[in-house]
Amino acid sequence: RRLVRADARRVAALAAALAIFGGGMGYVRFIGDLSAGMEGPLQLIADNSYDNRWLTEWPYFRIPSVMGTGLLAHRASTAGLPMLIGAILLLVSALPTARERLAGWRDRPWLLALAGMLGALLAPFHFFFFPVVPLLALAWVLFGRRLVDAHAPRNAFALFAPYVLALPFVIAPIIQSSGSGALQLVTIWASTPREDGPLAVVFFYLTNLGLPFLLALGAVLISGLPRRAFLTAWIIGLFVIPNVVQVSVVDFDMNKYFQAMWIGVAISAAWLIRRWPRPALVAVFALSIPSPLLVAGWTATSNLQVLTSAEVRAARWVADFTPADAVFVTDSWVNSLTDAAGRKRLTTFGPYVANLGYRPDERISDVSAIYCGGDVARSAELMDRYGATHVIDGTRPQPCDSPVDFGASDLFELIYEDGPLIWRLADHS
Repeated sequence: RRLVRADARRVAALAAALAIFGGGMGYVRFIGDLSAGMEGPLQLIADNSYDNRWLTEWPYFRIPSVMGTGLLAHRASTAGLPMLIGAILLLVSALPTARERLAGWRDRPWLLALAGMLGALLAPFHFFFFPVVPLLALAWVLFGRRLVDAHAPRNAFALFAPYVLALPFVIAPIIQSSGSGALQLVTIWASTPREDGPLAVVFFYLTNLGLPFLLALGAVLISGLPRRAFLTAWIIGLFVIPNVVQVSVVDFDMNKYFQAMWIGVAISAAWLIRRWPRPALVAVFALSIPSPLLVAGWTATSNLQVLTSAEVRAARWVADFTPADAVFVTDSWVNSLTDAAGRKRLTTFGPYVANLGYRPDERISDVSAIYCGGDVARSAELMDRYGATHVIDGTRPQPCDSPVDFGASDLFELIYEDGPLIWRLADHS
């Protein structure tokens, strides 16, 4: 209501639907594959992520929807995106504009403090979203003419005091990212087809962000959009960030700013279509939701995104029958049964480690040696050095030219074999 005034409930319902279920036009690849008779529709969905897909020819679809790499598959976004939205909604509820203050509205510092608490929690839960709340807060007070007034110091303190708690999660990664080269200025997001020229980049963004983005651009060009300056800053500002700076070792990770932008897109687009006739609304959603629904089907059926049934059983066994402080050697894929079991592992997905400014190379090399060094005694020595006690022997690092035979030595004992094998160092019984 504070953002869009009239028709607030209808706009909110449409915005929520577009934010969660809306996406780009990656579904055209599904239509093309289906028309070419490549596979049946269900098999195509199971085998392909049509929401964002790599190693393909033109046209390129590399910006995943909020549902695609956010709410369904990325735990940080599942927590971080609601935190971000909650912080902004609390902010606009707590801090009326200068005009509203003259009309008798009052500031609510305690709501500002809650907004600041949610914003500070983004540091450990979703580092990419952490700077977004202060940036959008600046836009709100700037366009609401509250940047400099008698209450500005109090309001700023209420909002940013909780950020002191975030400092331990922020300072080290920023310093390390700067030193590692992960933090750098760029000219256009590296995941775009920028080598094909500016028109290709424009086409890329229009097709990847789809109809909701076009509707949002139309909304911000209309003078009647409430809070037009703020919503424009939300959309354009977060669109610009990945195109001028990279704070990640992997340039693709900067797509998370498009997810944060998407909320402003959904609100603006929903306001524009709020009074459209029902057939027009059906058409908007028919052109906006197929890609996220396709990737939802892929996520539900692809082992790349989930643990296998055997791994789930092993995770339950690990949770029940291994010490809570046990450290496991695993491969470095994103998902591991140790996550479901609540146990530590020596390493995780290398780019995730590097994004925090750390160099995972030595740890990854040692894990590879444990699995593939051909020397079981050396494997035990490396594990002991790191304090690791167990090995998950399912998928090994590749290439694995000299796989270690853990069963050939009395240094290891097999404690689980219903699916992935689990070995334990013999002197840690």
